[in-house]
Amino acid sequence: MVRGPLPALLTLILVLIPAPAFQALAAQAGPLPDAVNAAIDRGVDYLLASQNRDGSWGVDLNERVDHMDLRDGPCAIAMYTLLKCGLPREHPALQRGLAFLLESKPHHTYSLGMQLHVLGALHDPALKKRMEELTKLLLGLPQTGGWDYPTFGRPDLSNTQVAALGFRAAHSAGIEVPRSIWGELVDAALRFQEPLAEVPGANLLAKEKRRMAGFGYEQGWAASASMTTAGLTILGIASEDPTRVDHRYDAKIADARALALNWLEHNYSVEGNPGGDLAWHFYFLYGLERVGAFTGLDRIGEHAWYPDGAAQLLKEQRPDGGWRGDGRTIWPVAPLANANTCFALLFLRRATLSGESRVRESLYRAEGEDSSVWVRVDAKQTWTMWITGFAPEESGAQPAPANAPAARPNLRIERVEWWIGGAPVETVAGDPAKPWADERFAIRYQPKVCGELGVEARVMARAPDGTARELRSKPLSVRSDFALEPWMLDYARDAAADVFDGQDFVVTVSSEGPQFDKKADAFDGLQGSSWRATEDDPEPWIKIELAKGLRLKELWLSPAAASETLHAECALFHTVELRLNGAKTPLVITLEPDYRLKTKFALPKPTLVRSLELRVPDPPHEPGKRVGFAEIEGR
Repeated sequence: MVRGPLPALLTLILVLIPAPAFQALAAQAGPLPDAVNAAIDRGVDYLLASQNRDGSWGVDLNERVDHMDLRDGPCAIAMYTLLKCGLPREHPALQRGLAFLLESKPHHTYSLGMQLHVLGALHDPALKKRMEELTKLLLGLPQTGGWDYPTFGRPDLSNTQVAALGFRAAHSAGIEVPRSIWGELVDAALRFQEPLAEVPGANLLAKEKRRMAGFGYEQGWAASASMTTAGLTILGIASEDPTRVDHRYDAKIADARALALNWLEHNYSVEGNPGGDLAWHFYFLYGLERVGAFTGLDRIGEHAWYPDGAAQLLKEQRPDGGWRGDGRTIWPVAPLANANTCFALLFLRRATLSGESRVRESLYRAEGEDSSVWVRVDAKQTWTMWITGFAPEESGAQPAPANAPAARPNLRIERVEWWIGGAPVETVAGDPAKPWADERFAIRYQPKVCGELGVEARVMARAPDGTARELRSKPLSVRSDFALEPWMLDYARDAAADVFDGQDFVVTVSSEGPQFDKKADAFDGLQGSSWRATEDDPEPWIKIELAKGLRLKELWLSPAAASETLHAECALFHTVELRLNGAKTPLVITLEPDYRLKTKFALPKPTLVRSLELRVPDPPHEPGKRVGFAEIEGR
């Protein structure tokens, strides 16, 4: 026990120290682990809801240009993030994403590097041949002074970093990477480091100077935090394994690293992107996580980067669980909803050197005054559900402590029916000859579909006087993520079957947005992009006129709502009128009621098609939602 004047002294200190100082001291510890884990789980749910019907993620980019990777990069970073956040490799989201990636023919730095990055994280020996092919392609890309986009011919530090991540994954998978490549990466990175600058040091009275030099996106560009972390990442990868880079680089790497860390300390902030565009704020934070991993530093100078960054990210998480920038611009892209969510999660997970051992919470409960029957559901790959008790008032027993099962000495159970998705799935018999004594009436269930499913326990019981009663649990909404429905892998692999791909045709539409959701997006082979009519379009239509007649047997239609996330932005419609070759009488197509599915329409007979028009009669008009197609495919 503390005696004497010390408590009074502590009280005086508490009074004299201003509140902001206490807040700063508390902030140094960062958010509690439970809060971080809850944020990670919500972010993972957002990514799962954002996966498109073809297994892809994206498309985040608003500018449709050949050199940008609209296909592989967004999918690979989402898969890598989900792996690092604890999803098992057999999870359907990862199986679908992998099937989608394996159908691609990558040809530039981002697609090659990011595919290698995620394939290496899967640790599947069956993927080694694919990784060898990708490594050979990445090594064969022409580059002078760094890696670049195709057609640009000028290297940048972002592409060079992605190449480094790809080579690192290949090396870790046992694939031979020429030793010279690590030195080339170091030399390339150093070309992007700005000239040395001197600034006042921490001790102003001593008039000391601090030497620093950050990294810029291209040679000669001003340094930014996102690119300084990219440069440090490349240096960290090259020196991670002592056998990688020639020891003549040791001094170069040490000097460049010290200068860059001084730049980060001098410009330290976890808000925005110091020295650079705000659009790359989350990209910078993930880069900061990599710097911490490769340098082994818990602090940048006096700054605890992880607690600071975690607290900032928890403030910036959106109600839907994702992270994104504000506004939409052509370049740099602002929202990047999927990519920014990945960057935030990878920071919070400290993913660079972590394994995938984290287990997501999967337990759902209905245990409270609003539920007559208390149940729990453990929603892993195979669900387990059981009864834990009953509300006290159901048999007049004395109230139990909060959230504790109440004994039901007078309740006799005849049977328990388990209902899932509004239908009975299994019945467990009881013994009405004796009172209930903590029997669980448990079952195991393998969901057949993905999404939210309602779970309910219906208990047929008898009171001591023989009166029959039916007690029901509060319906639980339980998310099913592990069901691999038959269409999922098919859609990930069938883009090549589209006979419109590679054809010359002209597209006209009734309306389209001013910048996004253009008409050509209905024929680009990507479910994550779409054509959408304007909200005020009274009868949306899209028409293609082929330069050369094409023989069609089937038409496959995908509504613009390609994911659960996009569903919130898109109006659903149920019928489409199809006119082939200008026919006066349309064919009427009834769409699949499940928006996740493509609608397959077989033509009355194989037809040589020169023009095709799809019209949406009486479209629904919902504020903020528009009608459109993600893909129109011919077979």
